[in-house]
Amino acid sequence: MKHMKILIAERDELERKGIRWVLSSNQIVITQLREVDNEKDCLDVLFDWKPDVIILELEMLNETRKQVTNLLIEHKTKTVVHTNHKTFEAAAQALEMKAEALFIKPYDTNEWLHNVKRVVNSQKQPGADNDTFIHHGWAYDLLFGRVFDESLIQVQVRTWGYEQIPTLAVALSPDKSNKEQVNLTKLIPFINKELQAYRPFILIVQDHFVLLFSTEFLPSTEDPIQSLRRILVYFCQRIKNEKRLSVSASIGNWYDDPEKVHQSYWEAKRALLRRFYFGGNQVFSPIKNMVLTDIDPFLSPVEIDEFLTHLRNTDREMLKQWLYLQANNYPITEESFPDSDNVRIRLTNILSHIRRFMLEKPYLLKEELTYRGLFKDILTGEVLADTVNNILFFCYRLCDLVEHEETSYNSILINKAIRYIDEQYAAPLTLEEVANFVHRNSQYFSSIFKKQTGYSFTEYLQGKRIQEAQVLLKETTLTITEIAYQVGFTDPGYFSRVFKSQHGSSPSVWRTNNNPVI
Repeated sequence: MKHMKILIAERDELERKGIRWVLSSNQIVITQLREVDNEKDCLDVLFDWKPDVIILELEMLNETRKQVTNLLIEHKTKTVVHTNHKTFEAAAQALEMKAEALFIKPYDTNEWLHNVKRVVNSQKQPGADNDTFIHHGWAYDLLFGRVFDESLIQVQVRTWGYEQIPTLAVALSPDKSNKEQVNLTKLIPFINKELQAYRPFILIVQDHFVLLFSTEFLPSTEDPIQSLRRILVYFCQRIKNEKRLSVSASIGNWYDDPEKVHQSYWEAKRALLRRFYFGGNQVFSPIKNMVLTDIDPFLSPVEIDEFLTHLRNTDREMLKQWLYLQANNYPITEESFPDSDNVRIRLTNILSHIRRFMLEKPYLLKEELTYRGLFKDILTGEVLADTVNNILFFCYRLCDLVEHEETSYNSILINKAIRYIDEQYAAPLTLEEVANFVHRNSQYFSSIFKKQTGYSFTEYLQGKRIQEAQVLLKETTLTITEIAYQVGFTDPGYFSRVFKSQHGSSPSVWRTNNNPVI
């Protein structure tokens, strides 16, 4: 890894200490760090040490400003400038130094840290015009609605080839369906290549891009929103084909007033809310009249009983139908849909009853880690259908574990019941008696007996009695009536009918055919 040398050039000791602390406590990749508090030392260190990045207080430079500027350009030192004055002169000096960012004191620490991380981590591609994408405080001022000097910003945007301040905001967000973590910085050259004809000004904000467009670079023959939507649809297809990445884009409204850029950005983020219902890899236009519909965020007692019944019965098809109803039972249009927070609350309510089911069967608690991951997915998942599918697959997993565990246990239980039937078949046995013998209720016992043996309790008992009757018919001279009573039938006529239904002939005919000596 390349050695990273950072120089802090700041007169105020407390300021230097604060910068040093922010850098060290936020995992900034630094190999060496030096500090200077005057312009002479600053010039000497720049000349001899050649830092990769300098954090420079603009007011510290007086006599050596020209020399320092020349060295910064010559050594291609990346520069973050601090100034106490929001003036045209300060902006012009920062531009002359080719500064990566200009911050007016007091500045927002999070924004500052975000920019310094990008400066430290960025790797310029050979031949790439990365200067187009430098992150500037003025752009963040526009984006977040802070007080700014429009004439000053106008001067700065012209240095990047704009006649107008870009005021149309687009949020470009990688979808979480991507299998690998997306490095936003490395995508900048691709965005530049694909959208170079439209000259977006690119910013990175948290986990997404913000693209600021000027209508001077959009086709003048159609509405800028529709034009941009068409451009972005093609872009999303290209990045999926070329980079194997799924991204979603959302567009804010266009305003001629730079003070409305933050409004356009807010509208773009609001438009992206639809990804939760409509899925990723899409382009969303601004929402004109958004309506959040009301839903009950909690399950009703009837819904709880239904869900737990399907889960306890390990009925996968009913679980699938029930959960899919949760995802598709909302009135959803382009501009009308439930508040996703209420939907998430409802999904966590479902998850709480899955937990209840797991506690009923302690061996399911080994899936605790997956359960916690599912809880996180409900809170942060960006597509409802994906989250519901994850819940369904988890329910399937629990069903598999239950069936495996209970099949093993029930095999032992049913074998015990069969031994009892085989020993007591001649007695007036009932389902309830055998169920009591294995300590289960008759309904449950009847269900697992059929599942394990393939026969109902009555079918198995009658089969055992007829089997024993065949032995007596072949080996003894007992009458049909005597044999019927001896194997457990109380009605000889019923015995004959059951025998004939199983073997196709009456007991007497069967005896004659199978033992002609008697």
